[in-house]
Amino acid sequence: MPQMSVQPREPLLAYIEANPLVYWLLPESHNPGTDSRRWHMRCHQEAQSFVAVCSRYTTPAEQIIVITSQWALIETHSGLYRDALWQNHAVPRDQRNNPRFDPRKRHPPHDRSLQQATELLERKMDKLSKIVTLRIDVPDTEIWAIALWISQKCGIYAPDCLHLATALQSGCNLLVTQDVGFLNLIHRFQRSGVIGRILQDLFASSTPPTFNACPLLLQGEVRRPGTQTAVQHLATLGYT
Repeated sequence: MPQMSVQPREPLLAYIEANPLVYWLLPESHNPGTDSRRWHMRCHQEAQSFVAVCSRYTTPAEQIIVITSQWALIETHSGLYRDALWQNHAVPRDQRNNPRFDPRKRHPPHDRSLQQATELLERKMDKLSKIVTLRIDVPDTEIWAIALWISQKCGIYAPDCLHLATALQSGCNLLVTQDVGFLNLIHRFQRSGVIGRILQDLFASSTPPTFNACPLLLQGEVRRPGTQTAVQHLATLGYT
């Protein structure tokens, strides 16, 4: 019998913002908060699971394209620097047991921690590029304009405006974030039709892509019923 050809499907585009990237890059947190450390390890494991699924779909027939941005890498480096400051004990003595303290505000910058963050980011992003189909987008004039429009209409925190604008302008089907506030705002603006209108404007001459936002792990503050984790969402689409 002749073999039936398998019809390739459109690639799935998944935008990863800085928060999940930090979880993937760091197996453990050096922040002194015990709960934070445990939660970080769980998120790291889930980020690894997400990357593992993406690594299995790199052919033209079935492909997941992982997209991040230079802006996300800047934020990621900042998160890695913060962790390195805790790791290197470059924190004022009176704050060393305060998990809410942000050591990045110390002055002057800590050269060893900065270098450590830089080397880790470069090494791990190079590794990521070898195991998934990775694309790093550079914010252009259109993305800045979309981010400004989102800020004016939605009041989302400025860095998150850039993440959302990049994901929408790139035609992403999925945005992965562990920022609960950001995730809830995205869901709210999906329900109100704001994101749909942005997509219609961006893809006026074609069918807008479906768009969803998912966390690595569910938290109590995620208020939308039926919210799935990123891995669960991929599974419902047939990516396992």
